[in-house]
Amino acid sequence: MNRLSEIPKLARSQISSIVVLVPYSIIIIAIFCMAVHPAWGEMAGERIALVTGELIIPTYFQPQRGEIDLVFHLHCAPEAAGNSLIRSGINAVMIAVHIGSFSSPYQAYFSDPRHFHELLEQALVLLQDRFSDPALRWEHICVTAYSGGYGGAREFMRFDDIYNLIDSLILLDCPHTSYTEERRVNPEQIAGFLRYAQDASAGKKTFIMTHSEIVPGSYASTTECADYLIDAMKGMRTPWSGTNEMDMTHNSRFESGRFKIYGFKGDTAAEHMKHLHGLFLFLRQIDFDS
Repeated sequence: MNRLSEIPKLARSQISSIVVLVPYSIIIIAIFCMAVHPAWGEMAGERIALVTGELIIPTYFQPQRGEIDLVFHLHCAPEAAGNSLIRSGINAVMIAVHIGSFSSPYQAYFSDPRHFHELLEQALVLLQDRFSDPALRWEHICVTAYSGGYGGAREFMRFDDIYNLIDSLILLDCPHTSYTEERRVNPEQIAGFLRYAQDASAGKKTFIMTHSEIVPGSYASTTECADYLIDAMKGMRTPWSGTNEMDMTHNSRFESGRFKIYGFKGDTAAEHMKHLHGLFLFLRQIDFDS
């Protein structure tokens, strides 16, 4: 399937903007996302600058049957996300975008859908040149977002042409929304993720979401957003204990078809960071051949 043909030069969707303010405490947490996990060392891959962000090509990567699987990551130092891709062992390349510590820069930038398509087109041309194959095309596209990166992912949900290109979605300790007057999750700001969750539940997409126990106070936490999605799916969490390779302590889980929510204990910056560095664990759950 030639997926590149689905990417228009200019999407005609209307552009709007919803800004969620982030308090100073979360800015401090987000600054840590620039750090690479100390045990991983230098990234084993090639890094190529794009108009925004970087294209990361693991040393082991090879196109398969003229197709390339892509992980499109939002928020954190590119080498941190790239290291997690490499640790996952997935035969894919990554576009890593880091444009600020808030959700609003990602929201503002990707409110223009041309920016997403431009990155895909630029990266594909570079890969066609790198592997001397002008017929190379994208196959499975997985969007991953950590912390404030959800601002960009939420924009992707608004544009049908982009939504249809995204086969899988991983949200790492995100999203958030503003509160309604009743201090509830703002349904308008989570509607796109609910749509994706419903499609994943039906087996049309794959959606993995993780959350910690951080309580921002002035806007909806990731736990509250997870609860909103679970309630909308008329589901229930099940208790979950133990730890994973990143020493993340399990708390609860929910699963409906290909939609999964993993709840983890912890309300500190260090626990928040584990969701980012644990990306490789969740990438391994994505069926890139589906």
